Amino acid sequence: MIASLLAAFAAAASAPAVDSQPHWRVDWGEARCMLLRESSDAAPALAVRAVPGDPEPEVWVIDPRWTAAALGDPSAMRLVLVGDGGAPIDRLQLLPLERTGRYALAADAPGRDFFARLGRTNAISVQKKGLEILRLPVPGAAEAVAAARSCEDDMLRKWGVDPAAFRGVKAPPRPISPQRWIRYEDFPVSALRANEAGTSVARVDVGTDGRVSGCTIVSGSGSAELDKAACTALRRHARFEPAVGSQGNLVPGFAIHAVRWASVGDNPSLRTSSEASQLAVKERLAVAPGR
Repeated sequence: MIASLLAAFAAAASAPAVDSQPHWRVDWGEARCMLLRESSDAAPALAVRAVPGDPEPEVWVIDPRWTAAALGDPSAMRLVLVGDGGAPIDRLQLLPLERTGRYALAADAPGRDFFARLGRTNAISVQKKGLEILRLPVPGAAEAVAAARSCEDDMLRKWGVDPAAFRGVKAPPRPISPQRWIRYEDFPVSALRANEAGTSVARVDVGTDGRVSGCTIVSGSGSAELDKAACTALRRHARFEPAVGSQGNLVPGFAIHAVRWASVGDNPSLRTSSEASQLAVKERLAVAPGR
């Protein structure tokens, strides 16, 4: 999804400018909700991708004019939500726009309260060493955030989760070393030989002992073998800190976990990858090139 998004803005880099009012759009994906602030010309844009069940989304600010040389070291850059009063968002990365030499600025850990903050702001300021290099107005952000939340709630219901109960947990399950959950030997041999690939999105039920007590595929990879292998591996390897209820006691919970199966070359370490999206914490894991 993000590759096609960046490619679309890459194409806009050479498009003639046309006066256009910015607008919001919510893309209801199979396992993700994407909130876009865009216009029909080659103007800067904002993209926010959220996996339902994960309170911390991924954020991209896209300006087709940006080059790596112009942006420089991303560690010197910050995103400031104007009027929000919260801390700037740092730990930014540069993502290339395909075949253009241009770049987007990405934040994969903008904070669990990002959507709430976005709903209170009227502009996003991109700052480099304290100086503003771009101001992106976001009129109507509160209504856009509500639409994105509606997408998330509908997807949670589709997956058998009550959104109100989900948000009523004081502390959801936290993953323990999720980078160890999916291993090369978990890739079914027959699927590997057939060069099968895809993403298995699973809902895992987590007991008060932190172990997986149940696993259901909520969005399949297109391969029954890969989907079965995902749940088998999660039941065997996944461990969590248990969820904490409103009274401070340990309670059963759940997590949404996406396993990306990729058969790439002869390097076993590149053939399986895992992208965790639990209720409270998102762990960044090794993925195959090109993600």
